[in-house]
Amino acid sequence: MNYKLTKKQAKEMLENKLLHFFGISTENATYEQYYKAVSMIVRDMMARECYESALIMHGGAIMMLLSSCAVPRKSMVEWTCPSGSGYSILVTPSLYHSSGVVEVIDYV
Repeated sequence: MNYKLTKKQAKEMLENKLLHFFGISTENATYEQYYKAVSMIVRDMMARECYESALIMHGGAIMMLLSSCAVPRKSMVEWTCPSGSGYSILVTPSLYHSSGVVEVIDYV
């Protein structure tokens, strides 16, 4: 099933305004705010039976999120990646719902 966005929503997403898109201030965004935004996307994808997606976000946000909720466990600096790259993750619904953990399966 495809995830449909309005033109305005797509533009905001492409301009890297993930937090603004979800009504969260981008000034000094906290881990909880990033986690809330990503969780909303994951829950929506599960409800829509959407199995693939891409999130484009600041490297610091990637490092912060993965250091706290990804396996394998690594420190924040170990999740550093160059601009234009990132990670493929696997979200197993039972694991995600019980503990909020995702599995990093590849570097892209």
